[in-house]
Amino acid sequence: MGIGGVLRERVVYDSSGQNLTGSFMDYAMTTRPSCLRSTCTACHATTRTPTGGKGMSEGGVMGAIGAVTSAVNDALAPFGWWRTASR
Repeated sequence: MGIGGVLRERVVYDSSGQNLTGSFMDYAMTTRPSCLRSTCTACHATTRTPTGGKGMSEGGVMGAIGAVTSAVNDALAPFGWWRTASR
């Protein structure tokens, strides 16, 4: 999720409000090969899950939205553009 949701995923509706990307066959979901290379480390593993991992809910997802928005605004600022909504 995170960066994939910001850069790749898109839900499309037609003029009557019908969802045109209602299934995973139509939806550009991010997969492992299309992701940036990253490393995940855990400081303290838990014994409550088989892999020792801990859930973080959407904490890791939310930062990508602001980071990409800020990067786009920084790139467009010299041209007098400022993007505030995705319409």
